[in-house]
Amino acid sequence: MAKKNIFITKTDNSNGKKIYLIQWHITDYKAAIILQNHLVTRIVQQPYLSLIIKNTIVDFPIFSFFYNDDEYFLLSNYADNKYLHQDFKGIDFFIIPNNDIDYDSWNEFYYILKNINSISGIYIGNEKTIDFINQVKDQMQLNKISV
Repeated sequence: MAKKNIFITKTDNSNGKKIYLIQWHITDYKAAIILQNHLVTRIVQQPYLSLIIKNTIVDFPIFSFFYNDDEYFLLSNYADNKYLHQDFKGIDFFIIPNNDIDYDSWNEFYYILKNINSISGIYIGNEKTIDFINQVKDQMQLNKISV
């Protein structure tokens, strides 16, 4: 099995940039099931995030779940041979908290992700990621996805 790429320090995890970029080369449904089993929570598919990319409507799968009373979204970065964002071609999923999450809860969630064998990489979001995710959240609200 390939070595897992995890480039997150304790400082990264506590600096307020709470978005994970996941390399996880499996289908979105399988990712949701695996995550559901590891978190022991119910994961619900939300309406697709419908965007126009290169004159084509592309539906990106979104799942939501609660862990430690905090809501998260699992958003696929790839659908119908198109990327949600071209700069994140190596990323398969975004894990996005819907609200402000305390350090301990976020850290616990990270360690659960880290122990999922099929995840090959976990990265922390940066300012560029946060700006992009804020745009996605705005679009999710337009698409009537619970945010």
